[in-house]
Amino acid sequence: MAAIDWANVQQRLEWEATPQAYDQIRTVWLKHCDTELKQDMDGLLSTLTEDCVYSVLRTTAAGSTSHRWDGQKGARAFYTVFAVLDGRVEMCVKENGHERSVVLETGDVFFASAGTEHAARPIGEARVLVVETEGSV
Repeated sequence: MAAIDWANVQQRLEWEATPQAYDQIRTVWLKHCDTELKQDMDGLLSTLTEDCVYSVLRTTAAGSTSHRWDGQKGARAFYTVFAVLDGRVEMCVKENGHERSVVLETGDVFFASAGTEHAARPIGEARVLVVETEGSV
């Protein structure tokens, strides 16, 4: 995982927004939230820059893992996600004609790229969050 550039973080925290910039940011943020709730992917993407980055960091006593999605194509992919909230799930995947399975634990995130067939099989009780886009397999 890349090191945090603390000087850059400090510089961003010290940035003073003008009232006009604040209003513009707030307007875009509200549109982003609204389009996300309405599952309006094109509207949501219109609130992002072409080079946007979505990232998820998971830290446990055993270590850290991160997932990153770059650009608007990555942002679209971010919203096609399977996350294990509690329990364990066997994720069976068929990609390019090859079949495999992986056991997902609490906190794990699975991303299915376009054209990837997948099926989740809970191992005992499990709570999951599934977000898929129209046309996903």
